[in-house]
Amino acid sequence: VSRRKTEPTDTNFFNYVKKSGPPNMIGSYYVKALSLQVGPDFNMEKGGGPAELIEQILNEYSFIGVTERMDESVVVLSMLLGVPLGDILYLTAKGKGGYDGGAEGKCTYIWPSFMTPGMEEFLDGAVWKHISYWDELLYEVVNRSLDLTIDRLGRDKVAANLETFLRAKDAAIEQCVGEHTFPCSTSGK
Repeated sequence: VSRRKTEPTDTNFFNYVKKSGPPNMIGSYYVKALSLQVGPDFNMEKGGGPAELIEQILNEYSFIGVTERMDESVVVLSMLLGVPLGDILYLTAKGKGGYDGGAEGKCTYIWPSFMTPGMEEFLDGAVWKHISYWDELLYEVVNRSLDLTIDRLGRDKVAANLETFLRAKDAAIEQCVGEHTFPCSTSGK
């Protein structure tokens, strides 16, 4: 919604998700996007279906991180690749209520994240559950895969590396606040 410079009202949100979102957003968006076997116009009902694609995705990628577990994911990735934690340290370039350079190279305001009661009702409803069913399944499978990878690497070892990473990230944030330059300034220029 933000990229289209549309105010994030319930109506605009519903229209974006149901009609005018990305062409392939409706139904299995992430399953289609991550599969190396299908093009953007792939019909999920033909060609093996989403369950087969989820299995293929897990076989095609050595590792898939989880956005909601980003710090944990990058620490696990560093351990799998054998690279130092400092090599995977990152700072968030996009913020709530800030500007983003976006795909078009123009600074676009990113609305602060919030949920209205209408949005919550929609996301708890049957229409959204139908739209997101296979993506939710992929999300659950990838989360489980991350947990199994952490078990294989050793939960204590991952936890210790995560703690070290988070301390370094906090220090980097403290050191770099006001010093970093992203594509867009805080005023959108």
